[in-house]
Amino acid sequence: MQITHTLSVMKVRDHDAAVDWYTALFGRGPDRRPMPPSAEWDLGSGRGVQVYLDPDHAGAHDMIIGVADLDEALVELSGRGIDGEAYTVPSGQFRLATLADPSGNSVVLAHEEAA
Repeated sequence: MQITHTLSVMKVRDHDAAVDWYTALFGRGPDRRPMPPSAEWDLGSGRGVQVYLDPDHAGAHDMIIGVADLDEALVELSGRGIDGEAYTVPSGQFRLATLADPSGNSVVLAHEEAA
């Protein structure tokens, strides 16, 4: 099997609030609105995120985003109204920051520490 594309789907209660939050997270509006009620961001190299209105299943989804510099990412996001606090996992392998979208879905920023 050759995988050509992955798309994380974040199911939300309030589509407009979620689109605003993910617009702040990614620093730009959605690239596509393929069908109501969804919005998609292309993150390059066949990766993407879709925000989809599904109140009955909202708030139970997780997405991990790898970042080159966690502290820099948190400063940038704070300027956009999204706050998070960095912590190191017990193994010391990763520093993470867990963010919550308006529906309670988790977006984890992850930075792998040097071995």
